[in-house]
Amino acid sequence: MARDFSINSDKQTEYNDAGDIRNATDTEFLANRIFISITETVDLSPPPYSDSAAIEEQRSNIESAVRRNQFTSRPISVSVVSTDPDDDAITYSISTQQITELLTTD
Repeated sequence: MARDFSINSDKQTEYNDAGDIRNATDTEFLANRIFISITETVDLSPPPYSDSAAIEEQRSNIESAVRRNQFTSRPISVSVVSTDPDDDAITYSISTQQITELLTTD
């Protein structure tokens, strides 16, 4: 069974009730590995809301990072779920054979 530090949706390390770093297993491990590979290789600064080419480029870069990740299995897809001009944020859906997760630019 794969084990790793657990990272929550805010990209922060999670702790258990005793204050110890919580271990991630199974699908949590996969999600962590995917998010880490994305944050290490893709600029997650939100592109301008009105620039659809920049949004598509970022989406494509995220998909490439997911495809290159050694822990992912096909089919793999990354799609834009929502764009929020007020928060200047874009939310992407990341799907692999094992998981479906959301990632929001910041």
